[in-house]
Amino acid sequence: MRFPRLLIVGLLAFCVGGFLPTTKAESKDVTFCFAWNPYGKHVGFYVGREKGFYKAEGMNVKFIKGVSGMDNAKRTSTGACTVASGGVDTLVIARSQGVKVRAIGVWHTKSMHVIFARADRVKNVNGLEGRKIATVAEEDGSVLFPPLAKAAGINAAKVTFVPMSWSSKIPAMVSGKVDGLVTYTTVGPNVIKVAKAANVPVTKILYADHGLDMYSNGFLATEKMISNDQNFLRKFMRASLKGLAYGVEHPAEGTKVFLKHHGEINAQLARAHWDIAVDHLITADTEMNGLGHIGYGKMKFTRDIIAEARNIKNVEPVANYYTNEFQPKPPIIPKRP
Repeated sequence: MRFPRLLIVGLLAFCVGGFLPTTKAESKDVTFCFAWNPYGKHVGFYVGREKGFYKAEGMNVKFIKGVSGMDNAKRTSTGACTVASGGVDTLVIARSQGVKVRAIGVWHTKSMHVIFARADRVKNVNGLEGRKIATVAEEDGSVLFPPLAKAAGINAAKVTFVPMSWSSKIPAMVSGKVDGLVTYTTVGPNVIKVAKAANVPVTKILYADHGLDMYSNGFLATEKMISNDQNFLRKFMRASLKGLAYGVEHPAEGTKVFLKHHGEINAQLARAHWDIAVDHLITADTEMNGLGHIGYGKMKFTRDIIAEARNIKNVEPVANYYTNEFQPKPPIIPKRP
């Protein structure tokens, strides 16, 4: 008996579509939360998405801006963020409040906390005594100033921190209402641009250069995800670190990729932000163990400094704050151009 041609074609189509498994893996939607508005220091992540590094790992990644590392720790714990960028130092606070998140890597390997001061009033860290420094209330840079002062051998009680809005800090310094401000060093190009236009010279006092080199931003994930989604986290870290590495090795191209999505940001500033971020991404530890690696000794130092500055009593063992389990093998070690 002959089957009509159309019937045979239809049966074949049904078998292929209805019974045989598909070979195309579905992509996972991933929400990656930044700890602040996207700016030039995030170049590497945009490169990772543009170059298809996330897509190759089966991910559709969406970047979301944030307001702080602490907020990101909480949003990650509730599932609002699949993975987040946030201060590794913030974990000490978060875990003391019952927020069970952990660092699965770090990308601000060298601390970014900094004071920019008027060079006509402050020449170096010793010159901060007797001066007024602008800060947002409870900003990390001001909270961490007492241990910085101790490490640098100056009297913290002789420095006055003046609370104000974030947007008021630079104008206040340039106008002379205060003598300096605390911020992240990647914001430095913005500070210097405004100060230069007003003919105000600037001194840069980086905490890491005066005995307070802690970890800053890393990748945060929940304990539950670390236990249950290990394959996903390995893929996410591999894609993210490949993007960062490509941005390190191709900074001009990487900045162009970023500006395609954030053309509102000045191109020269964006490139300057990224160059500074790279300086805090590539360290001796990075060159030995690869991007993202967290060292026990520096993590312990970070924990102890934060616990002292924030008066946290219920500190946990160092190993509770981080894991290197999801670092790529072999490690990713970029070379600067």
